[in-house]
Amino acid sequence: MTNNVPLSEMTAKAEALVASLRRQAPAAKMIGEYAVKQGLEMLLQRLNIGASSNSDSSAKPSVVVTETQTDEEPYVDYNLRTARQIIEALAGLTVNQQRAILKYEQAHRNRVTVVQACQRVLKDVT
Repeated sequence: MTNNVPLSEMTAKAEALVASLRRQAPAAKMIGEYAVKQGLEMLLQRLNIGASSNSDSSAKPSVVVTETQTDEEPYVDYNLRTARQIIEALAGLTVNQQRAILKYEQAHRNRVTVVQACQRVLKDVT
């Protein structure tokens, strides 16, 4: 059984399919990102670690790193928080917590905005 569809017709169908997929790709990406975010939130809730990025960003950390422990996160789910969330939380933290965040941030992700915010807050203390 042979299919005698002209090449031009097959090409047109292929181009239409590609165009359709390109239109659907952004929505699929958004749905996938949403699903991953929701899954992470559910996992964190089940593990009772704490809330994710939708939580109150001013929540105080429950664990403080001592000055020699720069390999451990300054508090639970620190690495899941955005720079903005960390900066917003700085004002409600103790000086030792602020120093721990500065030291950890410099040793790991070294985000300029977080480092500078920590330095500003700590400068005001001294």
